Amino acid sequence: MKIKLLSLFMSLTMLLSTVVACAPKEETPENTDEKVEYEGIVITDEYKVIRADSADKATVKSAVYLRDQINELASLNVELGTDFIKRGEEAPTKEILVGNTNRELQFDRTTLKEGEYFVGIEGERIIIDAYDSETLHFAVEEFAKKWLSKDLGIQKDGALLMNDQICQTLNGVDIGMAGNSLLILSQNLRSGNDGNGNDIVDRQPRFQQLVQKYSPDIIGTQETTKSWYNYITSGWFSKVYGVVGCSRNGRTSTTGEWNTFHYKLDRFELLDSDTIWLSDTPSTPSKVSTSS
Repeated sequence: MKIKLLSLFMSLTMLLSTVVACAPKEETPENTDEKVEYEGIVITDEYKVIRADSADKATVKSAVYLRDQINELASLNVELGTDFIKRGEEAPTKEILVGNTNRELQFDRTTLKEGEYFVGIEGERIIIDAYDSETLHFAVEEFAKKWLSKDLGIQKDGALLMNDQICQTLNGVDIGMAGNSLLILSQNLRSGNDGNGNDIVDRQPRFQQLVQKYSPDIIGTQETTKSWYNYITSGWFSKVYGVVGCSRNGRTSTTGEWNTFHYKLDRFELLDSDTIWLSDTPSTPSKVSTSS
């Protein structure tokens, strides 16, 4: 089913509903002097949220988000760290691993397929990993939302529990990423030729490789000259993406530069489009008087 595309800016609401069956938990005794026994790992301030030292920005944000949620909702003081260890030293064991790290694990992340994620326990470590950083982002959000609930992880004394049953519940959560998210690429194509292997004909294959690698749902371009425009409205590109946009010199002009807007043909249906100029005469090529 195609999504009706009404404007360039959209508001998306993700509805994620999951029904999970959990074994009932025993209530924490009211007597606070009585020691509470746990089955599983008890998360304390000794733990750290660990991401790879070379992690991309999306993974770093996921790790920071999880650390902040744990500390805020479970009243802990868990720190954030990387998987870097000095030569000859052993890696700590009380860790919450976010994404692909250098730790030696039984878990084989190469078994993950597109859109898949994993939550598990190995020894005292908790593992949260996913096929890519986008899936990891959604998985960590759902992980935190479910794990840091009174029904799963937060205990009366502020301790945080993780066991196999909780892992199974979290692994059963459908994050619904593929159908409810948009991957958007903004790309400055750079209008002219730079020489030394950076002419437009040299950059075009690299642009194709970038688009085919990430397969964005929507692409916005800048500095799109006529030669670039011909390239992205023909061949392989036109079979995958529709295009909206005209030259800054006018709707029928073949000179100047375009700011094009591309959308996947198998996901969107174009209902209407227009181009306006940011000036007192928005329907004709123009600019505000103070603009250069």
